[in-house]
Amino acid sequence: MKFDRFAIRIGLIILLAACFTPAFSQYQISGPNTTVPGGQLIYYFDLINNDTGTFSIKNVGPSLVFLHVQVINEDCEELFNFLTSLEPNCARSWDLRKFVLNKMHGSADLINNRGMIFVTPTYSTIGYAALPYNHLVGSIVIANSKTRTSYGMNAIARPAIDSTGNLLPDSNTPLNGTTSRFQIIRPKMLHLDHFFPLQVLTDSRLAIVAFVDVYTSSNYYVTSPSGIGSFHMMGGTEDCAKLSIPALDYFCMLDVQLKNILGGTIAYYNQSSGSLEMTPMSEFDTNENLFGFFFESLGPYASARPLWVVPDDGPVGGKK
Repeated sequence: MKFDRFAIRIGLIILLAACFTPAFSQYQISGPNTTVPGGQLIYYFDLINNDTGTFSIKNVGPSLVFLHVQVINEDCEELFNFLTSLEPNCARSWDLRKFVLNKMHGSADLINNRGMIFVTPTYSTIGYAALPYNHLVGSIVIANSKTRTSYGMNAIARPAIDSTGNLLPDSNTPLNGTTSRFQIIRPKMLHLDHFFPLQVLTDSRLAIVAFVDVYTSSNYYVTSPSGIGSFHMMGGTEDCAKLSIPALDYFCMLDVQLKNILGGTIAYYNQSSGSLEMTPMSEFDTNENLFGFFFESLGPYASARPLWVVPDDGPVGGKK
């Protein structure tokens, strides 16, 4: 079977959630929302461990919307950006291979890169300021043609809110980062609820993401944090001390194999499944966000999901 057919099937299984209007209470959390429409979409992609992918956007709102699409790497460097638009109840997909092979929208090359894709409502012609429009959903599928594995995730959809946490109505007034902004994802703890034995799933990986929102009257962009520092880790009932990977200082992402963190120091993780808790040990910057993803694969089967986010009042996000 040729890879082109495989890629077509991957594109066909992209999940675009059915639209509905969420209750406000669903947004009073500190976790990443992947189930209801939001005002900004964030996707995580990896073309280091994989070689192709497709991401999609759907506008489930009542109006034509212009969207600023920004692709950044793990150092928080923008690889390229472009402007697109969507009519109400319309969807659009992009093949990440075309960004690589055809050099669409500039000279970016995504081979051997991992990073994030930000999709932000904006003006049609006068700059890229972020506008409130809480009607976007999306998804991404990443695949490896050699191992013939793939996984899919819904995009993280952050709502545009006011200073009291209420959803903002659609408007042409730019978000300013103080009285209006996208929801900040700022956890007390990141929690991996369950993983299978590392001696079987040797390629299980964690991706930890941190970035700072920057709002101006003419532009929205993200930058790297001044430093998350280390993480205090707990595995089941065992104290894992501090995370033995570089701190999130001056770049946006860490992508590490779980066995490199735990397998060499705690025999428990070489023999059975488990869970993991990660507590940031540093103060957050203003408008700084922190969340993560977990990836597992076994033969042709692969899965990906956001880490649970634990605020002061208990766990939210992830699976219920």
